[in-house]
Amino acid sequence: MTEHTGRAGDGTRRVILLIGMTLDGYNAGGWTPRATRAEDQTEMFDEVWRHLENVDTFLMGRVTFELWQRHWPSLGTAPSSSVFENKFSGYIDGIQKVVYSHTPDSVSWRNSSSST
Repeated sequence: MTEHTGRAGDGTRRVILLIGMTLDGYNAGGWTPRATRAEDQTEMFDEVWRHLENVDTFLMGRVTFELWQRHWPSLGTAPSSSVFENKFSGYIDGIQKVVYSHTPDSVSWRNSSSST
């Protein structure tokens, strides 16, 4: 399997875990951590987009889904949004999202479905 294909050699789909984490194992504070140098931040965001190029579906638990549904759609038009936040807002709104949970009866965010 090569890194830039969305499928394994046998036709199955890959699952990719993408999380911001510090070297000592703590969450790095979300998708848009502040970098001290602008070139570091640009490099980090370029790396995130490189991984997202072949993603066609996001799998989320209920809590993450609800947080993201409240957070990301408004950042596409907010004047205070960074370039990354603006771009990711459009990306996440357009991509398929599947919520794995027994709790929600339905989901209303565009391109979303629930599965138990």
